[in-house]
Amino acid sequence: MTYRCREIWRFGAVGGIGFFIDAGVLTLLVSTQGWGLYKSRALSFAPAVTGTWY
Repeated sequence: MTYRCREIWRFGAVGGIGFFIDAGVLTLLVSTQGWGLYKSRALSFAPAVTGTWY
């Protein structure tokens, strides 16, 4: 596999992980805490960014 293909796969994998963290925290806050979408989205963004940054 070429370097470019590995980078594309890595980019997709990290993006997928970030999506699942974001969606999971968002769903958890909306369904269990009864928070609104905007407040939940504001709080779910930080763990997703942190999870994909490192």
